[in-house]
Amino acid sequence: MLEDKQAVFVDDVRVRKLQCGDCGARWTHLPDGLTGRIHYQACVVSRAVVRTVTERAPRAEIARDHGCHRRTLGRWVARVAAIASPARLARILLAAAGAPVLPAPPVSRPSQSARWMELGTRAVAVLALLEALASLHGLEPPALAHAGWLVPADVSSTDTVGGARSSG
Repeated sequence: MLEDKQAVFVDDVRVRKLQCGDCGARWTHLPDGLTGRIHYQACVVSRAVVRTVTERAPRAEIARDHGCHRRTLGRWVARVAAIASPARLARILLAAAGAPVLPAPPVSRPSQSARWMELGTRAVAVLALLEALASLHGLEPPALAHAGWLVPADVSSTDTVGGARSSG
């Protein structure tokens, strides 16, 4: 969680493991605001992605500020970029609001890799459009926490990132 712009590890989050008495299937019941297999809150991931893409600070410094490894930042950028294409999110926003003012995403810092620049630009555009959609629906920020609700299920199966199918 974020505390004074610094990621803080919270180790006393109760996660319940459940098992069906009939079929034996097992699942995890997570508290609100947490997503399965993701160890960081959406507010931490959103802030780290924007900082990674827009700031000139070294990735190791940004990773240290967010309590993760520098390679994790790259995975987060790729995961956010794979949520949906910015064009699709803009269409969803236009359909929901009629004539919204589309947000201008932050400008990506120059990168030696054209692929990284494209992925980063897409990730911050996705975050900006998700925030606009969440605001329209009266949802609390960060919008990344509501991405599963804001983005229709058919989006991830039809969008691609960097030539590979996204997994959502």
